[in-house]
Amino acid sequence: MDGINGITDVVLAEIDISLISHELIKICIRGSNKNELYNLCFTIEQKLKAELVHQIGFIKVFYRVKLGK
Repeated sequence: MDGINGITDVVLAEIDISLISHELIKICIRGSNKNELYNLCFTIEQKLKAELVHQIGFIKVFYRVKLGK
């Protein structure tokens, strides 16, 4: 899911498309340590204006209100 230098623009674009369609999505993000996982989630939140609303293990749930609501 993420490249050597972190999360890629292509992956961010796919997450953005999913958020546009569904508002609430689950993503499996695997990382070697908690700081890496935190940074990946923070990047998604900041770049896509989404919120991390729930997490269980490697499964992260992101939410973003649809435009026009």
